[in-house]
Amino acid sequence: HYALPSPGTDQQLMELVNVLHAQGLDMTRPLWECHLIDGLRGGRFAFYMKTHHSMIDGAGAMNLMETFFSPSPDPQEKEIVAPWVTIKKSKKKKKKEEKSLLSLEGLLSKSMSMISGTGDVAEVLSRHFSNIFKGKFYKSKLPFAAPKTIFNTRLGSMRNAWTTSLPIADMKKISKKTDATINDIFLSVTGAALQQYLDELNELPKESLVAMVPLSIKGKGATGGNQVAMVHCHLGMRELHPLERLQAVNSLMNSEKSFYGSISKWVAQTYTNIMTIPMMSVMMISMGSKLRPTYNLVVSNVPGPSDARYLNGALLENFYPLSIVNQGNGINVTGVSYNGNLNVCLVVCPAAAPHADRIADYIQAHFKTLLKELLKVSP
Repeated sequence: HYALPSPGTDQQLMELVNVLHAQGLDMTRPLWECHLIDGLRGGRFAFYMKTHHSMIDGAGAMNLMETFFSPSPDPQEKEIVAPWVTIKKSKKKKKKEEKSLLSLEGLLSKSMSMISGTGDVAEVLSRHFSNIFKGKFYKSKLPFAAPKTIFNTRLGSMRNAWTTSLPIADMKKISKKTDATINDIFLSVTGAALQQYLDELNELPKESLVAMVPLSIKGKGATGGNQVAMVHCHLGMRELHPLERLQAVNSLMNSEKSFYGSISKWVAQTYTNIMTIPMMSVMMISMGSKLRPTYNLVVSNVPGPSDARYLNGALLENFYPLSIVNQGNGINVTGVSYNGNLNVCLVVCPAAAPHADRIADYIQAHFKTLLKELLKVSP
């Protein structure tokens, strides 16, 4: 429990959050923290929550959020359930699950499922490496093939977070005219903003930046664990017109989603795990900042509630996702949709991205430019 000193500004809030976010979790305790921050101007308060990524992914966190907050401002409408409380299943259902998992029939069924999927994984890997030999590098997930940038360096201990918001109503206008998704638009304007930032520092590489984009394959209502596939998205070159950049991102993302839609969830996760082994191995021996990166940064977009949420009658005004950076990847850009806005949070290590507050401003500016250009060419 923290109390901000007067006047309790949003800037003071973010300064405290930066300090909290830079601190590692206590590995001797359960791998989550919840901080209540009081004293914000206007009688407001904030929650800062931190959970180890091995415990939950973005989609699971949004599902968990739905159990914590209520869609109704009426305090009597819903009992408050703390997000760290596990909702117990009925004894009847639990017995049924135990029988299924522990019986010989259940074990054999699970084993046969995995064996039958092995051939599918081999076929997918064969297709992947066939694309490499055919020179289709643009769509292939090649380890250590992204350009080296200032983001991909050894990180210090400090973390800074910067926020901005994009109106979803305007994003839908662009989507309707171009058939691009909200996520495609987010990736496109983020790529343009990052290139402007690097260009001003004379650090822009000749090759396209590569974003690692998590693609959720989690079922509805699931919370714990990680069920994601990884897409490598080229964010386009500096000379691209805003609409051309969006079309290029849209085309690549459609291709990746089509690919993952053609395989099972188990095959998708196994394939993703295999393809991340080189990158994870390099990180584990602290070589992530010394080689060319597999990707330059993570850009993630998690669907959240489309309308307002409340806690015991108190309105949740804003919700921002603070994600993680790791050695060799010093910037993360994550968006969460909430109540009419895509709330974007950049988390950076200042050693890898100095004055990164500019990037949040540039995302806003490039989004407005894209909207303006679209209105020029479309009635």
